Amino acid sequence: SYDCWAEEQKENRCANWAAHTAHCVCPSAELLPSIISPLFLSDSRGQLGLGKVKTDTNSPQHLRSLSAIPLVQVAAGGEQSFALSVSGGVFGWGRNDRGQLGLGDTRGEGSSLSFSPSLISTLSQVACGSQHSVALTKDGQVYTWGQDSRGQLGLGKVKTDTNSPQHLRSLSAIPLVQVAAGGEQSFALSVSGGVFGWGRNDRGQLDRQTPTPVHYLNKRKTIHISCGTDHTAVLTKDGAVFTFGSGQYGQLGHNSFRDGLRPRLVAELWGAKVTKIACGRYSTVLKLMITNYTETFQLVPGAVSAMI
Repeated sequence: SYDCWAEEQKENRCANWAAHTAHCVCPSAELLPSIISPLFLSDSRGQLGLGKVKTDTNSPQHLRSLSAIPLVQVAAGGEQSFALSVSGGVFGWGRNDRGQLGLGDTRGEGSSLSFSPSLISTLSQVACGSQHSVALTKDGQVYTWGQDSRGQLGLGKVKTDTNSPQHLRSLSAIPLVQVAAGGEQSFALSVSGGVFGWGRNDRGQLDRQTPTPVHYLNKRKTIHISCGTDHTAVLTKDGAVFTFGSGQYGQLGHNSFRDGLRPRLVAELWGAKVTKIACGRYSTVLKLMITNYTETFQLVPGAVSAMI
């Protein structure tokens, strides 16, 4: 069963998909690792990787340039996209005027681009914000690149941009299992379930210019983090969901439109076993464990309705 709350967005139907603002990247029905990547919606800055800039594409398009490469993950940011291969290599395409692709320059927009990570030999995950990216290596190191207007790179000083991967040394001694990126905020999750956040914090996103522990979640045993543009959701080991940040569109699921300055349990889900969470730009989607049947719902402040 899938539940969704906030702004009515029904595009989250593809397993292992990625979407941040106005474009989406997802595997085909065959899924991973033999991936065929349909991409759709806006292509204003080449974020669909089709080799030509179009206004939009309202149906999935096959990204043939990657069809022969075994991939394990895709990620979509504001106007940039990435694909991660089985061997840990990264391919990026789309907007690059702030170094979003990590190529070491600000050129090459509008086509599928190979990103050879000389500083990050093997990656296990890549996450995209609006104009920045965060990567986790197989040995647990974090690298960031792109725009740093609000400290979202975690380097301790605000810069206009960084067009090549930068090692986030402040987390180098902590064993990490996941990274997440929102509009201008970033997070990292440790093996023990600790959450570290950095970047924009004017809506209670709970982050700073350097990685800072989110103490309220210390004993919650977090197992997954997902970020929207200005809000964040975390999933705990026992299936509970906590949200914080902007509540402007009801995306926090607290039956209000107020911002959340610290993580708060989504009370409407009390007693339910949540197994997956995902944040869109102004929405939150989750998967519930239900015996014998699967149903999809949209939850907005004060109402629950089936998603068609």
